[in-house]
Amino acid sequence: MFRQASRRSRMELKKEDPSTLEVSSEEEQIKKFLFSDMEQQQQKEKKVFVELGCGSAGVAKSLVHAFPETLEIKAFEVDKVQLEKNIASGIDCANLTFQYGGMQDIALEDESVDAVVMLKSLHHVPTELAEEGFQQVRRILKKGGKLFVSEPVFQGNFNEILRVFHDEEKVRGNAFEQLKKQVDNGNFQLEKEVHFVSSSNFPKGFEDFEERIIKSTHTHHQIDEDKLKIVKEKFEKHVKEDGSVQFFMPMRVDVLVKA
Repeated sequence: MFRQASRRSRMELKKEDPSTLEVSSEEEQIKKFLFSDMEQQQQKEKKVFVELGCGSAGVAKSLVHAFPETLEIKAFEVDKVQLEKNIASGIDCANLTFQYGGMQDIALEDESVDAVVMLKSLHHVPTELAEEGFQQVRRILKKGGKLFVSEPVFQGNFNEILRVFHDEEKVRGNAFEQLKKQVDNGNFQLEKEVHFVSSSNFPKGFEDFEERIIKSTHTHHQIDEDKLKIVKEKFEKHVKEDGSVQFFMPMRVDVLVKA
């Protein structure tokens, strides 16, 4: 089942038992968030969303195809290699545009956006830039606009493999504290908190993991042969008969409303 907190709950960095949570995805959670918002307001005009740290923009692409008449997404990315790939893909269109920029430097007009979405990207924002980043988010959001933040919880088999060469416990904790600070200071109100598990699939096993995770361009991993061997050994414990691997990763979504 999903675990959801009321808007009056005090934010806490807690871990739920993954076996008690439903399998979902960030895209499904955004669609619930989007539909709920549209139904409440009963509006027909196009919504404008911003995604910060869009990566390959898989979710953004899917969303604009699902809502071609009612949704426009402006996708920002600081990884210039990935940004160039996104633009070269030819997906850039009237409903989905790509721009260079980080959370602390959003080149958009004041109160011009209905929602800001961050999918596993907040913990990549340097702590010293986070406060300015949240100020920028508040600046571009319309009155009552929402910030949708999805972050991985620091637990699970995938996490145990990742931490061998890229331990994110500290940065994920810092990201949560920065988010909580915004609520505590009254800049945003917590509307909902949802816990679920998402599925991450590697059809070609370690070959896929190495290409997608170890060789990712947004983070440069320094891994020697000994450490790579340890990572591979841990990974291969989860390989199925067909050579594929599927991990279920605990996730947390916080939806904040501009105060």
